[in-house]
Amino acid sequence: GIDAGYLCRDSNTIAAAKFAAFCPWVTTEFFQRDTLRAGLPPEVVGRTFDYVLVDGDHSYEGARSALAACWPLLTPGGLMVIDDLGMVNILRAVEEHEASLRATGESYTRQRHHNERIFEIFQKGI
Repeated sequence: GIDAGYLCRDSNTIAAAKFAAFCPWVTTEFFQRDTLRAGLPPEVVGRTFDYVLVDGDHSYEGARSALAACWPLLTPGGLMVIDDLGMVNILRAVEEHEASLRATGESYTRQRHHNERIFEIFQKGI
């Protein structure tokens, strides 16, 4: 996942422990980066992933930057999860990201899940 890490400096450590406990067969890598200010971490450039979690700084600009940077990292059929859609800035960025996918004709599906934070899952077309 890529996490701006503003609220919890240990968020990647916590997530890694949860993946190890519940999905020990899955290989995970976590990166903490402010994509708005610094772009993608060099470790991910030129690679693709089956799953990307975007949990950013909660600004509109930060969310747009992270969505645009992370979408190309997905393999066909890969999942991108964005949380905190209850925040108007994040919701606006996600809706604009979806509009840009529609405008380019890129194949995708999405599901919105309502919990205390509201999150969305985009699956890149195959």
